Formats: sequence, structure tokens, C-alpha cells
Amino acid sequence: MDLSQLEQAYTELGRIILVNRLCEAGAIAWLVYDFFVMFDKEIEYIWKKNRKTKLSTILYLSLRYLGSTLGLFISGAFFLDKPSLAICKVFIPMQSWPTWLVVSTVQVLLQLRLYVLYNRSNKILGFMSIFFLAEMATQVYIYVNFGATTKVSNQPLPGIYFCAASSYGLLSYSVFPTLAFESIVFCLCVWVGYQRSKEHFSAPGLRWSRAHLIDILIKGNVLYYFGFALMWIFAMIAFFVYGLQWGPAVNAFALATFVIGGSHLILHLLEAAYIPPHSGGQVSTAAVFAHPTSTISRA
Repeated sequence: MDLSQLEQAYTELGRIILVNRLCEAGAIAWLVYDFFVMFDKEIEYIWKKNRKTKLSTILYLSLRYLGSTLGLFISGAFFLDKPSLAICKVFIPMQSWPTWLVVSTVQVLLQLRLYVLYNRSNKILGFMSIFFLAEMATQVYIYVNFGATTKVSNQPLPGIYFCAASSYGLLSYSVFPTLAFESIVFCLCVWVGYQRSKEHFSAPGLRWSRAHLIDILIKGNVLYYFGFALMWIFAMIAFFVYGLQWGPAVNAFALATFVIGGSHLILHLLEAAYIPPHSGGQVSTAAVFAHPTSTISRA
């Protein structure tokens, strides 16, 4: 490698490190900003009105706090001044797992919402579960393969300390199982939204509150899929145009997107359940989170 090529290699590596670190910092800032913006609603609907341990509370705390902690842990490794080779050998194979865990948690929430919208149909739940488990198994295989085959370095170039991988195995295909499953769930959401739009809600005393909750369920899913589509379009462009060396930037924003999106879905549902329009009372969140009751009832 001549001097000009060496200079170009150092410049390109410096650019990759800088962009990845800026994206990691941007994702952390977004998580922190959203935490403070939504903190008043968290206090109101998680800690005050939702004191008992419920599925909604478990999902919210897992996403907001465990997901954010994992994101901070992964991002922090990219800001180490001189990471050792031992640290890099642990960090590089593990960097995709937190995002996968957060995405899987949000997908469980989406399946519960669709289960409710389909009148607690066990067939729909079973159908979604089969594809969800297939997606999980495929992702686990891809990440295990990546961890077993990747070649890790803490000095991509002499004097430049940064955890990097020189081979990625099947990692470039990791977006496709998630894309396939989310597409299936999106189609189910569109179909039930169409079916629900033709229905009339005539349960005595529950006409407005029940219709409102179903409207919230459908709209929440649609907004989530819009964010999901933007996220994975960005991911595929980054991976297939610029290369997998931009993976840390994609992982950072993917994790932040799903933590924030999943947390908002839960708070949005709780807010709708406790303050239904045109109703002087409170609506139970049992049906929203698939508690075995037959109708949405007043608490």
C-alpha cells in the first residue's frame, strides 16, 4: 500500500468512526429527550393509575428502562479510548442482540393488540406465533453464526483503536426475517382495520369508549409501521449501499426507534383507556392487554 492509499484508508476509517459515534450520540440524545418529554405521562399511567403489576407495566418497564440501558451500554463501548482486543471480542458479536431483544418485545406487544382486535381469536394468535417463532429462530441463527465466524480487531489500522469486524457472515441478511414478519402483521392490521371500519358498536353505555379504544389500537399500529418502514429502509440503504461498517449507526437508531415507539404505544393505550372521549368514567385496560374478559368494561 503506497502513501496515498494509506492516507485514503486512514481518512475513510476516521470518517466511519466519526459518523458511527455521532449516530450513537444522536440516538442516546433522542432516548433521553423522549424520556423527559413523556415522563409526566409515565408517572400518571404507569406509577399512579397502573400500580398493580400488569402486562402493560412489565412491557413498558422492559422497553423504556432495560432497552435504554442496553442501548447506553452498547453505545458506550464505541466511545472507549483504547478498547482492548478482549473487550472487542465480546462486544462485536453481542452488539446486535440488544436491538433484537427490543424489537421482539415490541412485536409481542403488537401481536397482543392484534389478538384483541381479532376478538381474541386463537387462530390468529397461533398464526402470528408460528411466524414470530420462525423469525426468532432465524435471527438467533444469524447472530450466532456472526459471533462464531467474525474476525474482530481493536486496531483496524496501526494506531487507530476501534472495535471493528473484518467479516460479517450472514449478518447482512438479518433485516429480512424481521421485514417478513412485520409485513405479515401489517397485512393483518390493515385487514382488521378495514373490517372494523364497517362495524357498528352498539353495546349499551360502551358505544363511544369501545369504538375509541379500537380506533386507538388501529391508529397506533399504523403509526408504528410507518416508523418501522422508515427505519428499515434506512437500514437497508446503509447496509447495501455503504456497507456493514455502518452497522453501529443503524443499530443505535433502530434500538432508539423501537424503545421510543413501543413505549409510546403502551402510554397511548393507557391514556385512551383511562380517559375515553364522551364518557364520564374510566375504561379498564384489561381488553387492551388481552386479559381474559369478554368485553371492554368500565372499571
